[in-house]
Amino acid sequence: MSLVAIDEAHCVSQWGHDFRPAYGKLGDLRRRLPGVPVLALTATATADVTRDIVRGLQLKDPLIHSGSLFRPNLHISAERCDDHFPVRDGLLCFAGARAGTAGIVYSRSRKAAEWAANFLIGSGLRARVYHAGLPSEVRADVEEAFCRNKIDLVSATVAFGMGIDKPDVRYVAHLGLPPSLEAYYQEIGRAGRDGQPAACMLLFRSDDLQPRLGSLAPVRTAKEVKAREAVERFVIADGCRHQQLAAHFGQTVDPCKTSCDRCKATRRTQRSARTRQLPSPIADISLLDSVAARFERLRVIRRQLAREREVPAYVIFSDATLRFLARMCPSTRAALAAVPGLGATKIASFGELVLATLRGLPRR
Repeated sequence: MSLVAIDEAHCVSQWGHDFRPAYGKLGDLRRRLPGVPVLALTATATADVTRDIVRGLQLKDPLIHSGSLFRPNLHISAERCDDHFPVRDGLLCFAGARAGTAGIVYSRSRKAAEWAANFLIGSGLRARVYHAGLPSEVRADVEEAFCRNKIDLVSATVAFGMGIDKPDVRYVAHLGLPPSLEAYYQEIGRAGRDGQPAACMLLFRSDDLQPRLGSLAPVRTAKEVKAREAVERFVIADGCRHQQLAAHFGQTVDPCKTSCDRCKATRRTQRSARTRQLPSPIADISLLDSVAARFERLRVIRRQLAREREVPAYVIFSDATLRFLARMCPSTRAALAAVPGLGATKIASFGELVLATLRGLPRR
């Protein structure tokens, strides 16, 4: 039996995150191929998009099936960065801790993607850049290198991902807010397709939140404003992030309990309350328990070094440097050189002690 199959069917809808006018012509297939079944597939269809797909493809009384959007193997986090912990530090912490595994970093512009690639390459990671402005042969080379594990990391715009079926992507990072939750879900969906755990981190600044009034407010359509507001609610609202994503697409799921930073922070606070212990002093920046343990141990080492030298603790290492060490967990002197606040003198004086301390603590 013949069949017309349409992948990425959300492209039919102007409410979809990747509207393509050519998809609007697919409705003619019903006239040209009467009686031939049509199968439309997409991973991201809200109720509005679903209605547009049905209308655009001229489907008559279609059977609509929706699978669950909840993927418990994806750990979702979002973190607001500032001058004390800038996006570049958050990116290197996140990607550096996963060096040697496959990852994708998404930026909203070609310039930002190129900056991130150069920064990560300069930090010792096997990365390359990918965007639509590159020659087709360069893009094809990057895709092949990534799929064949010749590189670990691709710093890309939204141009990267369609048709890429690499099952062992272990992490996806976003620099800045995505334009919509549909785009965000599509992009994090490229991680962990083998069913194994994968991490998804969204790093943003307060400046990324859209201005409400005044001349600085960007000009957007009503659709774009609605999509952007949904993204902002997602990053700043309390509650399970998986639950929020599912609700956006009209589904109801239970809180994930362990697969997002919000739920893990709640469980950590509950554990602290049950034992009358104070929460970790860095629990407010969404760190895992093992990272918090590394931070606390490094603080003890710093205090000992400061006492021996009779200097204030911050002279040895700043808190920002300790947070970076706790997150990145470097294992070599070369990796230490990428840590802000660790110059050659401090690495020569304290590098081996720091590495020995980190080796003796859980890395995950």
